[in-house]
Amino acid sequence: MSYQSLLNALARTVGGTQPTAGQAAAGSGVPLVQQPYWFSGADAGDASGVSGLAGCFSVPTEKITLTPVAMILPDSWAPNALTPYPTAGHKYRDDRVVVRVFTGNAAMQVAISQLNVFADAITDAFDHHMQAFGEANVGTVDCSVGRFLEVDWGGGAFFAIDFRVTVLRGIPVTRTA
Repeated sequence: MSYQSLLNALARTVGGTQPTAGQAAAGSGVPLVQQPYWFSGADAGDASGVSGLAGCFSVPTEKITLTPVAMILPDSWAPNALTPYPTAGHKYRDDRVVVRVFTGNAAMQVAISQLNVFADAITDAFDHHMQAFGEANVGTVDCSVGRFLEVDWGGGAFFAIDFRVTVLRGIPVTRTA
């Protein structure tokens, strides 16, 4: 599994099924160039993903045209603390990403109340898909830390909520002499 396929699986957990180009054009209107990274059960019409979200990008985009919307922001990776050295053909790694959900910059009380819904819904989505839909080499996915913030993004101000997600992966390695 590539790192991009991991990000896609996490975006699918949050946003839902990846829609066809026609579904995306008719639904959210996400531009064709961004559609390989767009996951939206709302556009696909199958009620997958977190209810109330327009969808989720697996690669961030600088322009936000619809809200509430989520993005996967790559963060860091490191050897797993319990198994820091390769063993039996695998090295274990903790990949960390941020799932950021944006709302518009309406009155603070309104925007924060819109985000409150996602505080439980996003963590629940990862609790129900702890192996990222069976992606190869994923041991577990944990989403247990979050925070509210106001961010400048693509020239606009947005209220947002960040979720820290950690993915334990066992990556196959082949040693040669």
